[in-house]
Amino acid sequence: MVREKIGLLGVYDQRFLQKLKNVELDILVFDCRPKSLQFVQGYKILEILNLTKKIGQRIILLFENEKPQVIHYLVNSIFQDAHIDRREIEIWYIGNLLPMLGDDVLEGCSLKIPFHFENPKDVTISLEQLQKIYGERWKGFFFWNDGDVFSGIQTTTLSHMMQSFQKNGNLGTLNSQLIYDKEHSLVLFAASSFPHAMVNFFDIKEFIFGINQDVEVCYRNLDFDKLNESFYNLKKEIHQIF
Repeated sequence: MVREKIGLLGVYDQRFLQKLKNVELDILVFDCRPKSLQFVQGYKILEILNLTKKIGQRIILLFENEKPQVIHYLVNSIFQDAHIDRREIEIWYIGNLLPMLGDDVLEGCSLKIPFHFENPKDVTISLEQLQKIYGERWKGFFFWNDGDVFSGIQTTTLSHMMQSFQKNGNLGTLNSQLIYDKEHSLVLFAASSFPHAMVNFFDIKEFIFGINQDVEVCYRNLDFDKLNESFYNLKKEIHQIF
């Protein structure tokens, strides 16, 4: 049985990683979107990784409509300067430049894209294309539960959504079983918004907590008691399922 994995989205300073109590982070997610409040520059990512990276810890880089050459440069820097194997790096990509991320850009990194329930036609590439271009490197989707998008959703509703996605979305002719066979991730910003039905439905085993104003005293000034409490509550929710 695969153990659930826990990660943190919005890593921008190595000091707060050292202050997390009783939290073993399997995944570090760096937000590389310049317009994000949690944006972190490449040189800072290298600094954090050189000081805090643990053996076996996976690194995720989140991009939105970023140019392939920028992604390639950062991945290469992490590989060369932080001495991290490309197989430990995963790219999360939002946007319509996805088909341009070829082997010359990813170079062994894995890939995930967001899953659009609200409007299936927002998906810019079909599952057939994903599988054909990236093969096993396409690991699945990440579900972004900001604003409790998925909270309260029931299994029957999810089934109807999937049927709609297959009918109206960009699935192509590929069997949707491929969706369930992947290793999806859930991003959430409060343990109270934990979507149990969706986690069961997609067999999600990766849970990423996103830094937000509820765990900050002010901008980029974390309240470590609240952050540790959030992880404690998240683990309780996870253990109700596993």
